Amino acid sequence: MGALLAAALLALAVMPAAADPPGKKKRVLTPEQESIISEWTTEISRIPKEYYGDFAKLDEFIRTNPDPEFANLHANPQFQKAIAILAGLGASRGGNGAGRRAQFEEGYYRNLGRSLGDQPWPYNESGRSAYARGDYAAALRDYEQAIKLDPGNQAALLGYGHSANELGDYPLASLAARQLLARNPGNADALGLYHFAHGRAPAITLPSSIFPEEPGERDEAKAAVGGYAAASST
Repeated sequence: MGALLAAALLALAVMPAAADPPGKKKRVLTPEQESIISEWTTEISRIPKEYYGDFAKLDEFIRTNPDPEFANLHANPQFQKAIAILAGLGASRGGNGAGRRAQFEEGYYRNLGRSLGDQPWPYNESGRSAYARGDYAAALRDYEQAIKLDPGNQAALLGYGHSANELGDYPLASLAARQLLARNPGNADALGLYHFAHGRAPAITLPSSIFPEEPGERDEAKAAVGGYAAASST
């Protein structure tokens, strides 16, 4: 049963490509995504397929399921990645391919973040996806939410900084990099971002609920190590 289901799920990873010769398939999942799905075939087989288009039903089914197989899966990142991938695949079959799929996955993670309430990782996932498809404003919002939940979250701080940098708010990008370096001085990505952004005049000044200084001050106001953590507690 598990092997047959795994084969069926992996078959969802290919679809006919309109520009390709008849019979040729185009792979739309990475090997890593296929591996994530294949780890949860037993649990996935018990989820009604029509729930994938309705987050509320899908979330309730996973969150309240009395089956021991579903214990603790609601907050399990790897399991929820598999569900998001499958939900996105279902959405992509309705048209607009990978773009629709990515946006649906992002929406799934944001809804999951609200459902879980206190965990930053769903927002990191949606932020990573939004950044990859060039929606830097959406990525900034997602990473900001992750930082609100976990001020020391290094992935979120780095993603926030890169998103601000892409949008042209270089002081904000520099500040995010500095906060990450205060926690991890050897982070090469943060060092690169800081050296690129620091001292550059901003093309735009973005609102920030986590770094609320006045635009002309915020790049220098939190130079002290741990400055953000101290400010966020006041």
